[in-house]
Order: sequence, then C-alpha cells, then structure tokens
Amino acid sequence: MVLLGSNFCFGLKTGALSEVLANEIWVRDLKILAFLSISMILVYGTQKFGGGLVLFILLLTGIIEDILGIADMIPFLARNHISIGKYLPSNVVSSMTKSITSGDVPKAILYAAGFAAGYILLPILLSICVFRKKELDF
Repeated sequence: MVLLGSNFCFGLKTGALSEVLANEIWVRDLKILAFLSISMILVYGTQKFGGGLVLFILLLTGIIEDILGIADMIPFLARNHISIGKYLPSNVVSSMTKSITSGDVPKAILYAAGFAAGYILLPILLSICVFRKKELDF
C-alpha cells in the first residue's frame, strides 16, 4: 500500500509501474481472502483458533502450495497430463490478472468466477456446515 500510495503522490497515476503494483496488491489480497476462507473451516470445526492460524500461515507462506505443486511430478499424473498446479490459488489469480491485462475479459470473468466459487464461497459454506454440526453436538 505504501508503494502504491507513494506512486500516486509522485504523479505516476498511470503507467506500467502503477499497473504492476495494482496487480500485485490485487493478487495478494485475493489470496489472503481465499486462505482465510479455507482456514475458517478448521477454526469452526475445532472451535479453536490455533490450528486455523497455523494453516493460514502455511497457506500464506506458500508451503502447502509447494507441496501440492510437487504432486504434478507423480508419474501417474504426469503420464496422463493431469496437472493439479494450475488449480492452486496463486496460479488461478495469476491467470486471471494476465487475462485482464491482455484484454481477454470473458476468460478473466471465468477465472474470477471459478476462484470465487472454489476458494471463497465453497470454504465459507463448508465452515457454516461444520459449525452447525458442532453446534448441534453440544
């Protein structure tokens, strides 16, 4: 935010630097929102925030995405051209921003809808279901 604000203060309201900074902020914010939604499932399921916090930190640092990215090297998946990596949040958001910057709006809308449904709405709905089940267990 400081970089983006200083960019506007110095009169660089348009240009490549502003676009790159805006894209980086956009990507980071969407990933944080997705990781929060995913970690909420664990928080509501266990009724303790510690596990959810650890999961959020592991997601935010990219450790879990790196581990899942290694799954693409499994011989069975590689032989059958099955790629898990392209469905990871970082890759989906990157593809969406590339589509936006290249002017391919329909493709960007598809990426945005898939990201919102798969990484924001679905985890929120799952956490609601888990919380209701836990609430009934008391």
